[in-house]
Amino acid sequence: MKIILTGMMGVGKTAVGRKLAEGMNISFLDLDEHIEKKACLKISEIFSRFGESRFRQMEREVCKELFLMNDVVISTGGRTLLDKKNLSVLASSGIIITLHCTPEKILSRIKNDRGQRPLLASNSKEALYRIYNEREPEYLKLPNKLDVTHLKPENVVGEIMKLINGEESRFEMIAGENRSSSLICRGIIDDIGTFLKNIYQDKKAFILSDKNVFSLYGKRLISGLHEADIQEDVFLLPPGERQKNLGVVKKIYAWLQEKDATRFSLFVSFGGGVISDIGGFAASTFHRGMKLVNIPTTLLSQVDASIGGKNAVNINEAKNQIGTFYFPEHVVIDPLFLTTLSHKQMQEGLIEALKAGVIADKDLFLLIKNHVPELMLKDLRLLEQVITRAVKVKSSVVTQDPYEKNTRATLNLGHTFGHALEGSYKYSHLSHAQAVGLGMICASKLGLLLNLTSEYFLPEFKEVLTRMKAPTQIKNMNASRILSLMQFDKKRKEGKISFIVPKKVGETLIIKDVNKKYILESLKEISHG
Repeated sequence: MKIILTGMMGVGKTAVGRKLAEGMNISFLDLDEHIEKKACLKISEIFSRFGESRFRQMEREVCKELFLMNDVVISTGGRTLLDKKNLSVLASSGIIITLHCTPEKILSRIKNDRGQRPLLASNSKEALYRIYNEREPEYLKLPNKLDVTHLKPENVVGEIMKLINGEESRFEMIAGENRSSSLICRGIIDDIGTFLKNIYQDKKAFILSDKNVFSLYGKRLISGLHEADIQEDVFLLPPGERQKNLGVVKKIYAWLQEKDATRFSLFVSFGGGVISDIGGFAASTFHRGMKLVNIPTTLLSQVDASIGGKNAVNINEAKNQIGTFYFPEHVVIDPLFLTTLSHKQMQEGLIEALKAGVIADKDLFLLIKNHVPELMLKDLRLLEQVITRAVKVKSSVVTQDPYEKNTRATLNLGHTFGHALEGSYKYSHLSHAQAVGLGMICASKLGLLLNLTSEYFLPEFKEVLTRMKAPTQIKNMNASRILSLMQFDKKRKEGKISFIVPKKVGETLIIKDVNKKYILESLKEISHG
């Protein structure tokens, strides 16, 4: 785990960082001290000899180095994360925690060390207030805020540990005779063995993961299993949608057979949406069904893909053509996995969560709309609210219609257009979630053409996507190819394709037998040039 402390000079980042690292038994690094060691100069000397611009350049270089570090608490300089490049690098590799303090308290804390702070060389109260007023609005945009004005360093450490650990939330989904529970808990990965041991008697777990995820979190998963005397066999795949094919599934079958797995064995899907799709399909069909636990590691899989029991692989350009309804007995969601996701991966997950809001939760939609910057930077409290609400929406819909005979089809909002878009670009130009986002734009336009969707919905929806920097248009689109790929849509009946369109935020409609001219007209909404 990497924890990055930020905030105004004098808020106590270094003192808190040292105590936090000591309590967590991990390394500590003070960024300013690190720069001083590399340059063999004090920060004040770097400023006086080379100027602030050279110091900021050195700071950016060090931030790139820190991206690769793990199991460390990093205390940054007062302006480090106000640089967008530094923020982008560190936000995709750890938890940013923002410490706030009043300027009066800061003055009292730094009264004896102003000579070490080049920007306060004038030793003036006015200089501090000027810098504080310049920076504070930017700090307020950063995630995981803690007011430390009246706290001692050890008390701040306690508040940070509360933030990291969080509280448990549980949801149960009932699908006929099947029950599937979802547990949301920060840090549960380290206790995963105890969690599984209390449920299963098996002393072995068969783990499917991808190489990227396992390189980041595999040791922690295995360590947690071993603490509960559970052994493991692991099958690793390269990351990516192209793994969702029968050839890969056959290799998984051969591995399970070679390792003597049975229908009573425990199968663990450990990764993102692709892993839960392939893993669920393999687990549901090997020996007519193994015990299945999903541990989703991306926001997209935590709010959608790992929940609900749909599992499938692709055929050529046609998405999810061979699959099963097979419900995981447990979905174990640890929001701390999200701390190492890229900007694009966060964007993808928020699009899927936004979809849940459009379907059945206006408050979820507004939560995302009003907090896009903090969510993209992984504010844990806000993210946990988003995950919890999205899981609740999906659990409720699936419980009512587990095998998609009727209302569960609403969860496919944006997917009829989106899957065809993905296939038309051979799964290389658009991610699944980006395609679904574009698909929801098309579905909204279709609803407008048919006088079913509020005129206010589409502009608002596109505004939220734009805030996420998600695509709202696409180049070189082949509308006729997309239309032909829709013929493979799994929801079609008697040759007629069903579409889900939003009526307004929180309410959707299922429509059938749509004239092709309206479909083509809807696609124009996302065509760029």
